[in-house]
Amino acid sequence: MSKSRGPRTGGPFGPPVLTGTFDVTTRIISGMGALATLPDEVADLGCRRLAVVADEGVAAAGLLDALLATLDPDVVAAVLLVGANPDAAQVERAAGTSRGAACDAVLAVGGGSALGAAKAVAVRLTNEGSIDTFEGLTRAPHRPAPTIAVPTTAGSGSEVSRVLVLHEPGRKGELVVRLEGVEPHIAILDGAVLRGLPRAPMVYAGLDALSHSLESLWARRRTSITAALATAAATTILRCLPLVAEGCTTGANANGENDQLLQDLLEASCMANMACGSTGLTLVHAVRRARGEPPARYAERYPAAACGAFQRDGLGSGDERAG
Repeated sequence: MSKSRGPRTGGPFGPPVLTGTFDVTTRIISGMGALATLPDEVADLGCRRLAVVADEGVAAAGLLDALLATLDPDVVAAVLLVGANPDAAQVERAAGTSRGAACDAVLAVGGGSALGAAKAVAVRLTNEGSIDTFEGLTRAPHRPAPTIAVPTTAGSGSEVSRVLVLHEPGRKGELVVRLEGVEPHIAILDGAVLRGLPRAPMVYAGLDALSHSLESLWARRRTSITAALATAAATTILRCLPLVAEGCTTGANANGENDQLLQDLLEASCMANMACGSTGLTLVHAVRRARGEPPARYAERYPAAACGAFQRDGLGSGDERAG
């Protein structure tokens, strides 16, 4: 997705500086009704055997069955459901089933945890060794299998990230894998998937995206490009999140009245990850990860104000990454 580089010699052009590069390799299809393109996108991917990795909650809500009904049943070779905060063992079981079914591509459906697990399965489809063996590497021996991502929460932005995060029981800190090619080939952003999302996950995911955008603005490696994305994302989240949170209880989300707000929020969470994927994250996420707390607890939100004041002094390293 993007790379940031530390100080380098300036040669004839000046003293050492912090430089950053920005590139988003994921093709994004966005808009209400965008999921209607899914069958064509799967066909265009050229896969013969598709592994579907989805969130258990998405399946329980009926959204997964609705998506699968649009696909060629001969292409869907495996359907794997993961719970909240999947660990390496769950990934290995899903990968074993997918490899046994000779899958050559992945459809990821769910929030950030499910998308992370799906990206891990994509790595394992083309590479030997358990997923934890890729921690600390930047490139696997073989590129991960191609992935189509359908995010069902407006939070992590994992659909455009080359990072995947798993949560190992008993381990201090998360299992974080950053690999070239792990970012999905295609992301489909359709705000309709948020219509039935309950208030708590709606709010928590939105706050996660807001944290991504603010930390990107604090990071040393920010540029005018990332700042434009992060500022627009934060502004949109602050405008939309209170309204859609209220819509969870009034029915305005479910009946379609808030469709544009839901679409805007989903796109803003994606933009936030585009920004922080280039700049890195800062002290807010570092504090939470140092404590070994999973994102589902959203602990990073509580010290955000103090961390923000601290980082205004220019102490943000930008070394963290979001997945």
